[in-house]
Amino acid sequence: MVKKTLSFKKIRSLSHSPARQNPNQITGMNHKKSVRSSVQKKLGRIVGKLRLKNMTFFGHHGVCPEERELGQRFEVDVEMAYEMARAAASDRVGDAINYQTVYEAVQSVMTGEPVHLLEALASRIAETVMKRFPAQRAVVRVRKLHPPIPGFTGYAEVEVVRER
Repeated sequence: MVKKTLSFKKIRSLSHSPARQNPNQITGMNHKKSVRSSVQKKLGRIVGKLRLKNMTFFGHHGVCPEERELGQRFEVDVEMAYEMARAAASDRVGDAINYQTVYEAVQSVMTGEPVHLLEALASRIAETVMKRFPAQRAVVRVRKLHPPIPGFTGYAEVEVVRER
């Protein structure tokens, strides 16, 4: 058996030579990209749902003058279906739909210009969400917690669905 010895310089030049580098032994930043892309290949297409439930807002929406003058509490649920493979592989907020930003978008509609109907309110939220985020589908539910109906102790709810 013949033993070959290589100098440190020779070993270093071989290991850093792109032509001699083993593609399965990528180091540094390329390794992270390689891991991400391999995870994405393994995961394939992942369509999942992001849900924000029971967001509570105070607004002046409604048909009755008292509702518009005094205001009342509303609850909103938003469900968004979107492609999540990139977020699942990278574990980065920038690759996902940030639910803080979704909340702020809903809040801007709920505290914005008053409307008469829950249908109009839910529709505005759905339009805003679909414009601002890469969702394939959005389901929005808006609840008026105390509608002005004598003897009615429940809530009124409207659901709107938007798809691309």
